[in-house]
Amino acid sequence: MSGTTGAGKTTLLSKFAYEACRRGERCLYFANEEPADQVIRNMESVGIHLKDHIDDKLMIHADRPTSLGLESHLTEMQDLVMDFKPDTVLVDPVTGLAAAGGPSNRASNAKNLFIRFTDFLKSRGVTSLFTYLIRSPVTATQTELEISSLIDTWIVLEHVRANGDYKRLLRILKSRGMNHSSSVAELRFSERGILLKGGSW
Repeated sequence: MSGTTGAGKTTLLSKFAYEACRRGERCLYFANEEPADQVIRNMESVGIHLKDHIDDKLMIHADRPTSLGLESHLTEMQDLVMDFKPDTVLVDPVTGLAAAGGPSNRASNAKNLFIRFTDFLKSRGVTSLFTYLIRSPVTATQTELEISSLIDTWIVLEHVRANGDYKRLLRILKSRGMNHSSSVAELRFSERGILLKGGSW
């Protein structure tokens, strides 16, 4: 799931986590930008009560990407998966891990970690959802890590200005082997939760 800052990536990912837990699934959430208590607090404002599942079905592991090298991050993430045995793993954002790769070959090193970690999850039958921070709406359908061929479903979120107001838009760029809408829908967040307006949804 890709988008610019403020497009709604973390909110949708958190909703995914909440609903997975409500179904009785175990969910491991890697937060690479915010501490766990901040993620929980921010999601309360849009009706996503992650705290209901903490210490039961949900584990939020918050760590700054620069705290470890890429190999150490990969080892730590794999160890947590093996210990917690989740049905679903979320990474927000996967692009944050590029900062752990050092100044040289940053993108290629982060891509290598992504490939190895997704292969690790797929071999265990674990569903995964990753957010990807893009620099501008112009690059909405591009990824610096060149990982589009590795994923099954790609959701694009955009934050656009229309008639003086900013709107969040959601579309499915691809979904391998599945029927899906090609319409663009407006995404709204409120105390009642997440609303989709327009499109064939």
